[in-house]
Amino acid sequence: MISLELLAVILSSCGNFIIGIFTYRKNPQSTTNKLFFWFTLCVSAYNIVNYFSLHQSDSVSMLFWMRVVMSLALWINILFYLFVKAFPDIHIHESKLRVSLVIGVTLCLSFLSYTNFIFSGIDLSHQPIPGIGIPLFLLHTVIFLGGGIVILIKHWKEAKRVTRTQLALLLLATAFMFVAIIISNVVLVLVFKVSAFVGMLPLYTFVFMATVSYAVIRHRFLDVGFIVARAVTYSFLFLIFSFLFTTSFYLIAAFITGEVVAKTSFITLVLFSAFLIAFYSPLKTFLGKVTSRIFFQDKYDSQVVLANLSKIMSSTFLLNNLVDAVLTELTSKIKISSATMIFIRNSSIIWARTVGIKPHLDLNEVEIAGLTHKAVVEKESMFIYQEMEESTDKEIMRKYMASMLLPLVVEGEVIGAIFLGDKYTGDIYTAEDITILKIITPQISLAVQNSLSYEEIKRFNVTLEREVKSATAQLEGANEKLKELDKLKDDFVSVASHELRTPMTAIKSYLWMALAGKGGAITEKQKYYLDRSYSSTERLIKLVNNMLNISRIESGRMVFEFEHLDMKNLVQEVIDEVKPRADELKIILSIKTKADLLRSDVWADSDKLKEVLINLIGNSFKFTPKGGGIEIILEEKDNRLITSVKDNGVGIDAEDQLKLFQKFGLMGGSYVTNQQAVQGTGLGLYICKSIIEKQGGSIFVFSEGKGKGSTFSFSLPLYSQELERNIASNTDNKAEKLGIIHTGV
Repeated sequence: MISLELLAVILSSCGNFIIGIFTYRKNPQSTTNKLFFWFTLCVSAYNIVNYFSLHQSDSVSMLFWMRVVMSLALWINILFYLFVKAFPDIHIHESKLRVSLVIGVTLCLSFLSYTNFIFSGIDLSHQPIPGIGIPLFLLHTVIFLGGGIVILIKHWKEAKRVTRTQLALLLLATAFMFVAIIISNVVLVLVFKVSAFVGMLPLYTFVFMATVSYAVIRHRFLDVGFIVARAVTYSFLFLIFSFLFTTSFYLIAAFITGEVVAKTSFITLVLFSAFLIAFYSPLKTFLGKVTSRIFFQDKYDSQVVLANLSKIMSSTFLLNNLVDAVLTELTSKIKISSATMIFIRNSSIIWARTVGIKPHLDLNEVEIAGLTHKAVVEKESMFIYQEMEESTDKEIMRKYMASMLLPLVVEGEVIGAIFLGDKYTGDIYTAEDITILKIITPQISLAVQNSLSYEEIKRFNVTLEREVKSATAQLEGANEKLKELDKLKDDFVSVASHELRTPMTAIKSYLWMALAGKGGAITEKQKYYLDRSYSSTERLIKLVNNMLNISRIESGRMVFEFEHLDMKNLVQEVIDEVKPRADELKIILSIKTKADLLRSDVWADSDKLKEVLINLIGNSFKFTPKGGGIEIILEEKDNRLITSVKDNGVGIDAEDQLKLFQKFGLMGGSYVTNQQAVQGTGLGLYICKSIIEKQGGSIFVFSEGKGKGSTFSFSLPLYSQELERNIASNTDNKAEKLGIIHTGV
């Protein structure tokens, strides 16, 4: 007959093992679940081995089983430590090297426990004789078992609500079991040589099993309550059927034979047991369907719900459609009586929507905003009414008939909340419901934020379109006025320049005749004054000519008469034209072509290019001292002809180079070395730039600085028939086209 002690050992060991199996099957990928499974397996094995160690008749067997008990105790220590390090997450937060090290130490001690290292023998009173390794065993227990309990206490202090309750129950169960085991199996045995309480081990593990079972069923510990509930249902149904079969057997036997024969009863019972074993699997499947239909009729596929919600949130940006679809999916699948989504901005409710039963409530924005912000501050992903302690917050939840509050948060900012009512089935929210809501709430927050932004953008676009139309009308009116003013300016400059040109030319002629002695002999002082007047008049005429040229270019009235010309010949013509002036200034002019120059023909306006060359050479005259030299260099590069005017004059600083090619971009007087050259107007290089760019070219300057000369270059595309066709097709043939006015050197 099975003793009461052995029955207690079997029941407590099986209970612990079953809890471990359920935990592992819930999530085989979770390190936490795996560790808890091995922990419960070791506790069950420890329970059984401890029983065997107490019921041996010879010292050798007793010593062996005691050593097995010590070995298992080491593994219980380390598994408990690793489990609490991981809980409540699914992965252990410890380096692989450190885990490998502690497992290696435990493995070594476990092997040594089967030697004289832990227990060296059994004394005459059947008590174990401690070996030299007992201090190491106790140190291992203190570090890992005690350390695990300390970590568990730390987790419990930092945890919130449900997790805190789970940890409290686990802490209570493990503390009781381990303290009782250490006192009865270690302290009393090793110190006081008392082993009378060693047999009470099943009681300690039974308390552990009962407490953990309560945490599983009541507080969703390790989220295996659903599996346990189904297993219990199956077990009860199986026992009921077994009882009915056995009872039927006895009744039938008694009715037929009039007496109960023990042997017959035994055989019949065996036959019925064989029948149950043979048909257990199909009966299990059938009963599973029946119990699911009866007890789990509200079960839904969480993956399908998540997929549907993701599809909804990715398919529309319209706020009303999005909120209605999301709330409808939640209420219909999770069987929620009502769901309300509220949007908050600056602690004020800006929008609210309810699906399902609509309670007639006045929404208090201060209460709702305060409760929602509190959830964020306390880092709660949700408030569950059943788990809240009695407080003002719970009173607010009760007022709005809400079983759950889900704050909507985007990048740390609260944008709203979802209030969920009771489930119309009367059930509480399951762990699966809570998991889905935790997963989907951040996605809903982001989708709603995008929809709100989309609505704001739509409203902004309408306003912006109105503003743009108004601003466009104003700009068009202002632009027309500017065009009129610009035309008036051009007309004024053109008329004024024309009117000034005639008298200035006359003045220049009379001054020249006076200087030439046509009106009689003049004194040296008079000649000095007349020279100054003549130079100023010449400069003023040049300014007038430049202003007329700029007016024609900018108003689009200057005509460009393109032709196929050889730049080398054009340069030679310009040199011949300005050579007298160069001789007068004692400056040497020369033309140079690069050795690799194959072509020098371009499609351009020769008259305009001549003005550019004259202007660039005239500038070099001003800044090149007597006896200096000016080279006109021709080179071919990237299918373009580059023409450069290079002098060995004073050069230009880098900051002053930025002023060139701008209107009135005059250089400082300190650069001028040839006082006989006519002073510039600051418009010549601007005109050169405009002329070159109108012909598809570019102009640029290079100088290493003062005293190192300057090189002004412009590039034009080499001639081709395609270029000729393109320029001809883009030429505007409007009337009233004007040429350029040459200014000379």
